[in-house]
Amino acid sequence: MLYFTGDVHGFAIESRLTPEALEDQGLRLTENDFLVICGDFSVPWGNQISEADARRLDLLELQPWTTLFVDGNHENHPLLNSFPEKTWHGGRVHEVRPKVLHLMRSQLFDIDGVSVFTLGGAHSVDRAGRTEGKTWWRDEVPSEEERTTANKTLADCGNEVDVVVTHCAPSMVQYRLSYSFERDEFTEYLEYLSGIVGFKRWYFGHYHMDRDFNDGYCCLLDRVVPYSE
Repeated sequence: MLYFTGDVHGFAIESRLTPEALEDQGLRLTENDFLVICGDFSVPWGNQISEADARRLDLLELQPWTTLFVDGNHENHPLLNSFPEKTWHGGRVHEVRPKVLHLMRSQLFDIDGVSVFTLGGAHSVDRAGRTEGKTWWRDEVPSEEERTTANKTLADCGNEVDVVVTHCAPSMVQYRLSYSFERDEFTEYLEYLSGIVGFKRWYFGHYHMDRDFNDGYCCLLDRVVPYSE
């Protein structure tokens, strides 16, 4: 079964992604389950895998479930993209650990019979206070080529999927979360996709809140929610 949660920023892995923490939410995941993080996984973060990164990845590797994530804006994208790439459940992934996989951008996966389209990335509103190449990377927003690939991937499946997983939300969806969230060219692109793609659920993180909408959008932070139509 598929489960979804929000940003962990590395440090929250040890407090939120353990069997004990999941049991507190009434969940018991097995080897047949997949836990998807909607961006800002943030491991690895530095220019190499630190001891803390290795400890967190080893912790996830020991769990019965498989951990999956799309990238957010708080990622070391060059290092993340240096991991071995392979095809997994019909789409391309980076294998950070055998059971910790980065779901690459503009991909379509068949996971447990559910079609899942992935398009990570977002603008960092705080990048003025961060350092390019150390705490902020230009690859945080999908390129024109990645968006073209996204358009083709979706067109090839008739613009119909079960699940969309992104980090940020379409412009009008984030506006419903708060008037203070500013639209940008990527949220506008997601707004375009929301108008042409049929989906049952659209999961995203980024905004550090938990909220559901009755038209299928689901904003996640601390909650872990099972996929349901």
